[in-house]
Amino acid sequence: MQVRTVLAALAALLLLLAVVPQEPRSEHDLAAGDGQDHASPAIAVDRDGPRNEIEARPDDHVGPPDAATPVTDHDDEAEDTEDTEHREDGASGTDGAGSGAEVEDDHVATRGEPQAVYRYDVEFRGEVITGTDDFSETTARILTDARGWTLGGSVAFQRSGDDPDFTVVLASPDEIDAAHEVCSRDYSCRIDHEILINDRNWREATAAWREVGGDLVTYRRYLLNHEVGHFLGFGHVDCGEDGERAPVMQQQSVSTQECEPNGWPLEWEREELAQQLDVTVTG
Repeated sequence: MQVRTVLAALAALLLLLAVVPQEPRSEHDLAAGDGQDHASPAIAVDRDGPRNEIEARPDDHVGPPDAATPVTDHDDEAEDTEDTEHREDGASGTDGAGSGAEVEDDHVATRGEPQAVYRYDVEFRGEVITGTDDFSETTARILTDARGWTLGGSVAFQRSGDDPDFTVVLASPDEIDAAHEVCSRDYSCRIDHEILINDRNWREATAAWREVGGDLVTYRRYLLNHEVGHFLGFGHVDCGEDGERAPVMQQQSVSTQECEPNGWPLEWEREELAQQLDVTVTG
């Protein structure tokens, strides 16, 4: 009788333990190693075109985990391949595909010592038609212009192949389409620290841009500043007031809505970057 009583008690205890919920393992416990393979953190992907079904989710815009931290040592001797003196040589562009109309590509030099420095490099991927030297020079001119994310001179963008903060990649539509499931051959795309610029759009802009009379020089400024803006932590925004210049973070490749085509970040966009980096807008 006593043996049966003990066995019955043990059976009841085992049944009780089986139905008591276990405490969930914390992320810290999982990170400490439990012999399982765990998914790596999601990579940040943005593009200047419309979102597809894969992107249509609450967290479809994922900026850098922390907006990219620039080098802030003023004495850092990173390779700088762009002359930041004021240039008026005005490389020419066209106002649309094959129109041949020249548009002045002016450059406004920055002033003063930078308070923050980003290093970037330029690469080429796939069969691109744009000249590599022309693309590299235009990229440098846009990134170092006082009207852009330089904030007049408090932020510097210096080309360097030595551990760059981000890389501007001129890529064929096929290469962009294959780069990530949310990228499209019809638009440009950013994947973490790689900014993939669509070679076809760089040469022709998009149909939506041409339909509103946007010129190619302004489009190139928009395209590069838009994708670099994603790298800096900005998401997409809409047109403000009808007839105003479009924010650079608006998806102007798709539609300028009721705004005017624009290639430079608006003042409020520049002020937001200044607050983010704790620097001042100097011009």
